[in-house]
Amino acid sequence: MPRALSYTPSWLSRPSPGFDVFSGRSETKPANGNGIQGLTGPLKTIARRGTEVFVANGKEIRWTDLVLLKENDEGRREQFGDSFSSETPPQLDDDSSYVILRPQVSGQIIQLVMSPREDYLAILTPHTVHIAILPDSTDLTARGGDTMRPKTYQIGPTAHVSENKPVAAALWHPLGERGNCLVTVTEDGIVRLWEVYENDRSSFSEATLAFDLKKLANAASEEENLSRSISRYDQGKNFTPDSFEMEVASACFGGSGRYGEAPWASMTLWIAMKGGDVYALCPLLPSKWQPPSSMVPALSLALKAKVQEQESEGDSWSQEDHYTVDMQAKWIQDIESQDPLLSSTMTAFGNAAVYKRPSRPGPVPKLQGPFLIEPEVDTDFELTDIIVTGLKAEKQDKELADEFDEPDFQEEQQGAGSVVCLLSSSANVIVCLDLDGIEAEWLPQRSSSSSSRRFQLEECTQSLLLLDAISLISNSTVQVCTPAFTADINNNYSFFVTHDLGVSFVSLSSWLDRLVEEMTDGSDKPSDFRVNLLVAEDRYLLEHPISFSQTVESSPAANPAVAVVIEDSDIGYVLIASANNQPYACIFDTPNSLALADDLGDLAITHDELPASARELAEPRPYYQTNQAFYSDLQIPFFIDRGVPERHRRIPNEEIRLSEAASNIMSDAHNIALADTDLLLDAVSELFRWSERTIGQWREVVQKAAEVNMRIDHVIGNSAQDEDFEDRGRDGNEEMDEGGMTREVIERRLDVVRRRRDELLRRYEDVKRKMRGVSAKELSEKEKAWIDEVQSTARDVGEDLESEESGRNAAETKLTRRLEDAKKLAEELVAQGRDVAAQAASDLERSREIKVPDALRRQGVQRVMDLLERENALVERVGERVEELTVRTTG
Repeated sequence: MPRALSYTPSWLSRPSPGFDVFSGRSETKPANGNGIQGLTGPLKTIARRGTEVFVANGKEIRWTDLVLLKENDEGRREQFGDSFSSETPPQLDDDSSYVILRPQVSGQIIQLVMSPREDYLAILTPHTVHIAILPDSTDLTARGGDTMRPKTYQIGPTAHVSENKPVAAALWHPLGERGNCLVTVTEDGIVRLWEVYENDRSSFSEATLAFDLKKLANAASEEENLSRSISRYDQGKNFTPDSFEMEVASACFGGSGRYGEAPWASMTLWIAMKGGDVYALCPLLPSKWQPPSSMVPALSLALKAKVQEQESEGDSWSQEDHYTVDMQAKWIQDIESQDPLLSSTMTAFGNAAVYKRPSRPGPVPKLQGPFLIEPEVDTDFELTDIIVTGLKAEKQDKELADEFDEPDFQEEQQGAGSVVCLLSSSANVIVCLDLDGIEAEWLPQRSSSSSSRRFQLEECTQSLLLLDAISLISNSTVQVCTPAFTADINNNYSFFVTHDLGVSFVSLSSWLDRLVEEMTDGSDKPSDFRVNLLVAEDRYLLEHPISFSQTVESSPAANPAVAVVIEDSDIGYVLIASANNQPYACIFDTPNSLALADDLGDLAITHDELPASARELAEPRPYYQTNQAFYSDLQIPFFIDRGVPERHRRIPNEEIRLSEAASNIMSDAHNIALADTDLLLDAVSELFRWSERTIGQWREVVQKAAEVNMRIDHVIGNSAQDEDFEDRGRDGNEEMDEGGMTREVIERRLDVVRRRRDELLRRYEDVKRKMRGVSAKELSEKEKAWIDEVQSTARDVGEDLESEESGRNAAETKLTRRLEDAKKLAEELVAQGRDVAAQAASDLERSREIKVPDALRRQGVQRVMDLLERENALVERVGERVEELTVRTTG
């Protein structure tokens, strides 16, 4: 987890105006029967748009800009100083930092979902869905302190009503045209796609695509009517086995429509059922969709690879596999044959292209699943949320980006696999890995025989590999009913989980990065040693940055708002949640500062390199959040006016008499006073326990500070063992610096540090040199030829044989044979030399008989003598070589 720098800042704490944005004080009252009491689902009542936040409270939405809140808070503190206290808290309506939005909704708001282009805001009540047209941020800032009613449209006035099942999930499609496609999934498994246009009111009333998951799971072909009776008010009231097994808990898309993602990810809808089953729909597209520039070419390349595999290994494929490839080919060919329209939406690569959804195959995909989790999870669980992210080889992408100076390489290596994280009602995170990936599949076009039924039944073949099950809460007796995921904006493999006790951080980054690196390694045989290390190490990092409970004895928060993550240069890297009618925040260290530390190298001192005592001193601690009971109105002062009938209000002012009315008034007053007293006593006891714990923490801080001070004195030479140096410095024998520290002590310690550094560098170079020798890089042709020559020489001397005795015998045999050949050659050379000498003598005798000039005779003799000397030298060299071989053989 990124290092926590501080907790709830002053501009979100009481009496700052930012506190009232998240407080429970509301001017609207919930309608009867539409409250959220007893709600078991997560409350996603906080939405963000840059640094702007929208917070739902009852039927109203409060807007503010966090940068504006921070600047106003700093200005107030500079102006008022210590006088800016809680005795004069600012009023909400009088502060220019707020705007109260009052959309036309029929019940309390439980979810806010921001559109991809951040111009629409989906507003969900337990049974209805509305879309608000958001004004620009400058307009909202100019109307600070005012109340406004945004233009609001109800989605499906006859579909999403209180007579039908509640809405389980509302998602903006990542590939919708200009981000205007909303996908709603009800608890009874009805999926609807709404393509809304502000100038077309009918687009808010009728869904462009709707189907029932229960019917889709049992369908045998596309001919069946999958949308029959889904808009009836009485639908879903009849009980079926699928009504229980396919009760939707949550849904999410496998991608966000960004450049470089897997081609099928952004059009795959993952659905988690409360019973624990997981399904997928691919491809799920609106009638007009807007893909990134790399998606269509990636689909074409994937199809070509699959067609080639079908041609080479088609005999081993099933009927379903052949049908899937054929349908994908028709579907992609329809897209490639289109002439896309250019949307007005600008991207980093120019105008976005808008395609039409292919007509064949049909718009409703096949329901893939339920996926088998292997190995099977031991305990039963009820799912509440799901989050899916793709696997990426990020390290290789960064190297390519640095080499080619192209940032686009960062996301080009994403594979088809994905990480599927499931969240249960007991705050357990089940991490699964989908290695095969999800691809487009459709139902058969016709159902004419029993083979099509058999084709439909053979669908539960895909599985999810269970990596780990993470328990966020160690205390199993605590009942947690509202956990939900929040994706981390800086890391795909990290996320936050909001539950009744606080916000937890889970990171799978380190382990998954190494896993992807092993999976994408080019070697055919991965190292068993590396794989064993990968399996043995920890798979996740679990931290708890925010706790809603001030003390251990505090009760869990009721229906907390799911946390949001915001990163901005003005406010930093902030995690914000809301519970107990007050905000909770944690400010983390930004990734930019970590990158700067990497650039500085040895010059940078990170937080982890500090001593343990120094880290504990620098560790931030959460502030005390004042209990809401101290600021709530007591009920006993209003008891007479609100709880006593008009005819009996005179009784408390008269002499007490024995009557039924007086007894009822006294007992009711006692119960109300007891309730008020209990709230105050709980708040006071919580404050007392916090104070006691703070005193203990400060004692530990003082003790740690004393230890750090002693270490500092020891380093700079002010410890007891260095008093002799200090005394000599005071006597003037040695030069002293301004801090009273001898130059000799400083230089001595610097020399020790330098020697230690040199030793570490030397050891590092030795290890680096040794590691070069064990590198797994493939050998070149020259290196292979050299190895063959060395092995041939080793065979000549017998070093490569397993048996030492047999190797020596073989070497002796070969050397003896070579010695005999050398002796024969020497004897032949000696005999040739003798023949040459005899021939020369006979020639000399004949030359005497023949009258030959003296000069010519001398030249001939000299030539013969040179030849003899050369032969003698050759014979001597051969003899010496024979002696050397003889010595080696005998040795």
